[in-house]
Amino acid sequence: MSTPALDELRAQSLAPTGPVVIEATSLSAAEAGQLALALTAQNVQARVIDGGRLSGKDDLLRELGTAFNFPSYFGHNWDAVIDCWSDMSWMPARGYVCILLNADAFRSADRATHDMFQEVAADVAERWRQHDPGIVFKLVRGARG
Repeated sequence: MSTPALDELRAQSLAPTGPVVIEATSLSAAEAGQLALALTAQNVQARVIDGGRLSGKDDLLRELGTAFNFPSYFGHNWDAVIDCWSDMSWMPARGYVCILLNADAFRSADRATHDMFQEVAADVAERWRQHDPGIVFKLVRGARG
């Protein structure tokens, strides 16, 4: 992916409006790391999760909890993800971005969980927009690595 394409992903990830799920047709691990660093420099907590290593909901929830340092009371279910992502008081920032690498591989492994994950991200983004419109919440979906 070229630098202009990464710059565009960064700009979309920082925009409080626009789509919650940002599609990146191909995104390598190195590019995802560069994107995460660029966002961190803008006080946006960005974490990378490799969908190619996930087989289902349990794997995804475990990775999310670890990546975003969810509190010990995290219940490893969708409601708990929504609650944690809608608070983030333990990780203050002007925004939060989850970068899902190899999203197509994860969708192939567990389509229902993949689709629910996108719905949860959209719900959390809407909660932030209502509660604090200055906070950005996005899911960058890297279809292929």
